Amino acid sequence: MPRKAKKKKGGWPIRQPKRPAPPPSSSEEDDEEMVLIRGLINRMEVLKKAKAVPSDKGAGPSGVVVPTKVPCHTCGTARTQLVKSLSNRMEVPEKGGGPAGPVSPTEPVDPGMLMPGGPVPVLPSPGVPLPPLPVDPVPVLPSSVVPLPPLPVDQSALNSAVPLAPGAGGAAAPVRVLVCGHSLVFWAFKRTSTSQWGTQLGFGKRALVYWLGMRGILWGQLLPAIQDHLAKFPEPDIIVIHLGENDLGRRTGLSLVQQASSDLAILQGWIPGIRILWVNWLQRRVWQGVQNVLGIEKARCKSSTAIGKLVRAAGGEVLRQPGLSARFPELFHPDGVHLSEVGCDLYLSNIRKRLAEFVERYGAGRSS
Repeated sequence: MPRKAKKKKGGWPIRQPKRPAPPPSSSEEDDEEMVLIRGLINRMEVLKKAKAVPSDKGAGPSGVVVPTKVPCHTCGTARTQLVKSLSNRMEVPEKGGGPAGPVSPTEPVDPGMLMPGGPVPVLPSPGVPLPPLPVDPVPVLPSSVVPLPPLPVDQSALNSAVPLAPGAGGAAAPVRVLVCGHSLVFWAFKRTSTSQWGTQLGFGKRALVYWLGMRGILWGQLLPAIQDHLAKFPEPDIIVIHLGENDLGRRTGLSLVQQASSDLAILQGWIPGIRILWVNWLQRRVWQGVQNVLGIEKARCKSSTAIGKLVRAAGGEVLRQPGLSARFPELFHPDGVHLSEVGCDLYLSNIRKRLAEFVERYGAGRSS
């Protein structure tokens, strides 16, 4: 008969799982837990009474307490740790400090959000505002930033630098003068660089002279030129105008007078109180492109006189050039139109004398 196979020996024995040991409970842990619970209840009552006392609004967060991991393996130890954590959180409000962690002391604490190893961060609810962030203090400026008192001013030096106006309490401000016109004004300005008076015509600090001379300019270009000047420089108090001879032979004298009347009114509207010094039209030895020289001379005299009357009616004056006559060839350039150096010096001398009267008359009442 066949025999039964023998059972194999060897292999790993199957061990039965160990039963969990019952948590050790001792009277000492219970006593410690009850003492902490009673202390916590007393602290809650004290904190409830302290709510009525206003807290310091300037107090800020005192920082976040770094949790320490405490090994625990029993339910009793977990409860003890929970009570200790609540107790630690109650110490800060009792001492008058700010919140010690992410949970506000005024809000109820959920024990389920705390673990034996330490507190779990609590997400803020949508209806609860976030605590304010600490604000850096405003830096204090050093004392050197405080402005120093002004230095004393020597009034005698200022008074000697700018002459006092007669009857005025302060120093007289310089009178601003604008000399504008055609090529005679252009070459007169060139001549001032070599003359004894200079570009300021020897007025010093009594007046500031600006020159606006353009070669070949016609009357219709006067206002645009002055407007461009006013955009770059301050408004003048006195304006010297020598313009119009280039228009003779191209248009009638009556049309020149009418345009002069309109432009002078516009100029006074731009600069209220402006004083106009009208330079009477000069003779020429040669009138280029003109056949009837006698008719041009009559138109020159009548038109210039009419414009002079308009200027006087507006409060201005007329500046005549009696010495500059066409019968003196040495005063003119060989072209018969422009002035020679001698004639230019006489031209500047006449302007300077008449302008000095204007400056003394209308600049005496001006004060800075």
